[in-house]
Amino acid sequence: PAAIMKGWALIGDNRYDDAQAALDSIAGGGIEGFLTYYRALMADVADRRDAAIGFARDAHDVDPYDVRLLGAYARMLANASRFDEAKAAITQYRDQGLSDPGILALEKEIDTKKRPGKLTPTVQAGAAEMFNSVGAALARDGTADLAAIYLHAALYLSPDFDLAAIRLAQLYSSYGQYDAANKIY
Repeated sequence: PAAIMKGWALIGDNRYDDAQAALDSIAGGGIEGFLTYYRALMADVADRRDAAIGFARDAHDVDPYDVRLLGAYARMLANASRFDEAKAAITQYRDQGLSDPGILALEKEIDTKKRPGKLTPTVQAGAAEMFNSVGAALARDGTADLAAIYLHAALYLSPDFDLAAIRLAQLYSSYGQYDAANKIY
């Protein structure tokens, strides 16, 4: 997470190439798909549309059924007025019998040729996305205290980040902390 946070800070300082180098420093070890997703988001925030779409396509190709990867990729395509490609990516997902409310809403925008906007429009939102991803992974691994810290950080950076809030409430519920979960819900 530290190298990704450094990358986001460098994006905020308009140092795109240095941000990519920060991610290069931790490449390998089985996390390249994870890094490729953040490369896409960083390129998108830095208004490097072609690079963003290329990275998002690569991340999506590794796991075309991951909702966050699909959402980012389809948004980037639609924002570039490549609506048919965005629709095709969503159709591939739906053809597997999969459904997600966020993807359905995105599909409606794409069907009307509306540009949906960036998944992470700011450096702060991008950093929140990273904290959310790490927090979710830690929660799956049973590291509840650390997961809660990361999810709280995501919400601190992006208070309207519903996915992080839901994950945090679910985490609290799974450990019997129903009052804390209800406050979040």
